[in-house]
Amino acid sequence: MITLRVPAVSANLGPGFDSFGLALSLYNYISFEKADQLAVTISGEGESYLYRNASNMVIKAAQMLYNEVGAGDVRLKVAMTNNIPPSRGLGSSSAAIVGGLKMANYALGEPLKMTRLLQLATKMEGHPDNAAAALCGGFVACAQDGDKITTCRITPPARLKAVVAIPEFRMPTEKSRQSLPEKVDFKSAVFNASHASLLALSIATGDLELFAASVKDSLHQPFRLPLIPGGEAACTAAKKAGALAAALSGSGSTIIAFTAKNNSEAIGNAMIEAFAAENTISKYHSLSVDLAGTTIIR
Repeated sequence: MITLRVPAVSANLGPGFDSFGLALSLYNYISFEKADQLAVTISGEGESYLYRNASNMVIKAAQMLYNEVGAGDVRLKVAMTNNIPPSRGLGSSSAAIVGGLKMANYALGEPLKMTRLLQLATKMEGHPDNAAAALCGGFVACAQDGDKITTCRITPPARLKAVVAIPEFRMPTEKSRQSLPEKVDFKSAVFNASHASLLALSIATGDLELFAASVKDSLHQPFRLPLIPGGEAACTAAKKAGALAAALSGSGSTIIAFTAKNNSEAIGNAMIEAFAAENTISKYHSLSVDLAGTTIIR
């Protein structure tokens, strides 16, 4: 069997709403081989409720690519090993979509280029940030203008690490988006544009002091964080424990903190305790930035 490795992604990073994505060293694995008919097995995160048929997101993405090139129905034996928890703001849906597209593309002899894979992934997910980071690894900034997607990938400073505190409860993206206002004021838009610009430049230049000052948001976090019991307290606790910055990961419920020191354990424990004070059970992972993106590992 052939095995793909697909990284988790933290999107937004504060001010980069639907624009920034950062690939992380937490992975789903998809093993596959040609078969007479579709067969799906799942282990790990989501194994008790994810579909094991053509309705599975991985298979839906694969079928989209098969349709794109006129290859008929997907006929593969697929084994999924999931470490990315669904509906926690760590790009589980983009991992499924990108993994399915890459699997199908490889199974069919790679008829599509990376740019087309990103277009198809964006069509399924609605925005390119998660998919671009999952495909390419590293830090990715994206802009979408109709069907045109423009991306820029940067390798972050090697010393930048992430600590993610993952609550036990799920936060579906659809529910999180419903909390957002239909309109934002001019001042909030300027605030985010300026901080997003600084964040991208901080990663490009390796200036982590600038990075710490730029992870701030006024467009989505003020509306989403209150939906997560202990979320705001976890952000505060992470910074008190020595984190450079902390933010909502994607649409939540995970909180992501950043550090360049050997203090990930202290930061993780501080966030878990802050969640526990609000009767929210959580766990944490210390992660590095994934630089490879979705890749075949065997």
